Amino acid sequence: MVEVARTLAGEELDRGVLFAAFDAEEPPNFRQNTMGSREWVRRPTVPLDQVDLMICMDLVGRELGPTGTPDDVRQTVFALGAEQSRGTSAHVDALARQIPGVVVRRLDVETIPP
Repeated sequence: MVEVARTLAGEELDRGVLFAAFDAEEPPNFRQNTMGSREWVRRPTVPLDQVDLMICMDLVGRELGPTGTPDDVRQTVFALGAEQSRGTSAHVDALARQIPGVVVRRLDVETIPP
């Protein structure tokens, strides 16, 4: 997240970008009013109707599956919910194999239970 923020700081953008890192997202706070992200929604620093996109980087850097799982699966970064935002799926698909050793795959948000 810090590297993306640093890179974007040197760009001329057509819109504002807000970076936020939340704490208290895991049990015992998960799905409770004490979650950091829920607290931000209760008291946002920008009006919520001006937020166009949210990217959550959860468990990035953790390999998927037990030892013996094929590298193509273990090194996958799943992008959940890209289908929910017009044009985002194409951006995610374009990233699919741009970085050696990292595979980006779309996964419909409905695949994961609430």
